[in-house]
Amino acid sequence: MEHKLDPLSPEGQIPTSRFLQIAMAAFDCMGQCFMASVALLSPEAAEAFRKVIEAKSGTRLAAEDFPEGMGIRILKAEKEFNRRAGFTRQDDRLPRFFYEEPLPPHNKVFAFTDEEIDSTLDF
Repeated sequence: MEHKLDPLSPEGQIPTSRFLQIAMAAFDCMGQCFMASVALLSPEAAEAFRKVIEAKSGTRLAAEDFPEGMGIRILKAEKEFNRRAGFTRQDDRLPRFFYEEPLPPHNKVFAFTDEEIDSTLDF
């Protein structure tokens, strides 16, 4: 399945951002190269990559364990660490000018609400 995202449109950006943040958290914790993440683009390649991880780690993984299960566990731990350090959702906000001052060359502003940002990693 081919999925194209218009970088100038907010449509589809939240679920794509969520997926990529979860996947990159999983890849980062294993020290994997960002380029290896292309394995997630097809079910067959993702399955092969999961088998490589199993062979290297000696651990059996269910399909839902990688990258989603692993990535979500990591992001939850990061959020909890930040919460204990005193950070709140207010610290996840961009400065107002991102919402008000169009950025050349496309003259776009940040098009997402605080609620949409919060929902991205709300697990």
